[in-house]
Amino acid sequence: MKIRVSRSPYAWIVAGLIFYAYMTTFQTVIWGSRMGGAIFVTGLVFLGSALQLYKGLRISADGRLFWYILALYSLIGNQDLAQDTETRWILPMAGILMLYILSNHNSWQYVFIKSVRFFTGIHAFFTIFFYVFKGLYLNHFVRFVPGAGEYLIGKFKDGCMPGITGHYSMNGIYLGIGFVFFACELLTDNKTITNSHYRKEAVKTLFVLLALVLTSKRAHILFGMISCFVIYYVYHSDQKVRRWFYIIGAGLGLGLLVIALLPFVPAISRMIHRFIYADGGEITNGRIWFWEFALEKFLESPIVGIGWGGFKHAYYQRIGTYSSTSIFVDTHNVYLQILCEQGLIGFLLFISGIMAVFMKTWNLLKSSRRKKMPHIDITAQKFLSVSLGIQAFFIMYCFTGNCLYDCEFFFVYIICCALPYEIGKSA
Repeated sequence: MKIRVSRSPYAWIVAGLIFYAYMTTFQTVIWGSRMGGAIFVTGLVFLGSALQLYKGLRISADGRLFWYILALYSLIGNQDLAQDTETRWILPMAGILMLYILSNHNSWQYVFIKSVRFFTGIHAFFTIFFYVFKGLYLNHFVRFVPGAGEYLIGKFKDGCMPGITGHYSMNGIYLGIGFVFFACELLTDNKTITNSHYRKEAVKTLFVLLALVLTSKRAHILFGMISCFVIYYVYHSDQKVRRWFYIIGAGLGLGLLVIALLPFVPAISRMIHRFIYADGGEITNGRIWFWEFALEKFLESPIVGIGWGGFKHAYYQRIGTYSSTSIFVDTHNVYLQILCEQGLIGFLLFISGIMAVFMKTWNLLKSSRRKKMPHIDITAQKFLSVSLGIQAFFIMYCFTGNCLYDCEFFFVYIICCALPYEIGKSA
């Protein structure tokens, strides 16, 4: 078998970023410390920036501009820089810089898709493997997970599979993202189940979905499914009526499948139980207090906010500790945290940035499928579909997660945001 190695430095940069994002659990082992990992990412971004500057500085006045302004605006009253937690600011800003760097090149897309699928496969395999061989996890592997404690072991025993990560939520992020990547290949393929390639992709997708269900992460499963429906809806824009029959049929079929598997697959009933009875029946898992506190701090400085990273420091001042499990406490709602930390100015920049890129991707895919942009071929349409699905996931997950601040998701999301700009230029 011939292994092709890309000669593009941008492909290597993307591969490095994905490697970092999917190996953050072991960053103290690989890079020596959290700061070591941040230096690795900074080095990749510095290389990309140097290459870009060498070719000439070009900043287009499009949707990306909102992200660039937000990056600069985050310097005002930055609490992360003031409180010596620079990595919590450096990583999101590094991602925003990559949006600028990668949008001007088209030599990294295949490496990006393959890298995410490769690492998803690894995490899916070990999630299922340790679910079957629980003794190997509890008696041996858990010793190699940096920072693993009673919380992680307790979640594992509760049936929330963390795989080879330090938290089952992180595993849910990896598998939720990967599920969209694998499912997209099926949703954009005109072949049927009689085709061998289609069958292999279907098996891979179901394998990742099974691993995702084993994490019992409600949001990741729900948002992953919805993202797939978004992909199918826009990709089949050339079939305005028929697509609705397939969407409704798929929804009903999925519901019947879940009901049929309930008595035989404990992980499914556990997932549904968490939807209804999480944290004593409070579906937000006790995060209401975080949301109320974020709104309280927002009202103290509604225009400019309390400064990037300020939420967790304000939380510390209120209760006297950062958190029982981590020094990094976020609201589990990006929109509220942006309001709290960056005020209305930062909030409008953020909303404008995510929606401008999302609508550009939507319109490019829709137009290309309706033959209005013949220069966008099938391969490019699949890239746009992946991008659209991950962006939809991000927009939804911002209501319940910390995906702007967690590089595990944000790096994949922001690289997806770069996809439509190069494709749009070539069209």
